Amino acid sequence: LPERAETLMEIARLRVDALRIGITEIVKMRDEIRIAPVSLAASQEVRLARITKRKGVVTGGAVFIPAPVESPAHSLREFLGTMWSPDHG
Repeated sequence: LPERAETLMEIARLRVDALRIGITEIVKMRDEIRIAPVSLAASQEVRLARITKRKGVVTGGAVFIPAPVESPAHSLREFLGTMWSPDHG
């Protein structure tokens, strides 16, 4: 597939992954990504701090993380998989 088509496919996969865990909003705002709605367990807050090098913030039912520079949809799918994997609850 052409690169643009691959990108659209990756965005579709991101949307499916997000909806599977109850996330309905993933929005880029300046240099960060807002993911909502979320409710994190204590272990997920620790994981968020670790994988974002303490740059991730949870506030008002949303998570704010630095925007990935390369392959944003793929990077965000990896982030969601790490934060909400069946192995991590």
